[in-house]
Amino acid sequence: MRAFTLIEVLIVLAIIVLALTVISPLGLSFYQQYQLTTAVSQAIQVLRMARLKAETGYQQSSYGVYFESEKFIFFKGDSYLTRDKSFDRIFEVAPTITFSGLTEVVFSKSTGIPLNYGTITISQENQKRIIEINQLGRINLKQ
Repeated sequence: MRAFTLIEVLIVLAIIVLALTVISPLGLSFYQQYQLTTAVSQAIQVLRMARLKAETGYQQSSYGVYFESEKFIFFKGDSYLTRDKSFDRIFEVAPTITFSGLTEVVFSKSTGIPLNYGTITISQENQKRIIEINQLGRINLKQ
């Protein structure tokens, strides 16, 4: 009967530790990239939904999106402060995601034209994505 020596076991453990040390940062980076991509895609979809509902005159109202730390809120109304709170839909993002730029985008009833336009920057650590909303209400991811 043959057994493993202590040296063989230590060498195998050292190889496993070395592999985990190299792979762990790559896995974390991939996960953070996934979180950022998900937040950006979700924000674009919600902005487009707000524009579409306003443009079609759904329930005879304007619609918008309000961005704050760790979440953004789809709302019904002419502004976030005067919104119909019962209609709010909250979309949470990872705590490491931050928003800057426009904090509130409201699309006018029937036209879908935004009351304010510009950019929303979604960041995580050293990565960022910029969503641009032009004066006609077009929503694009800037490259």
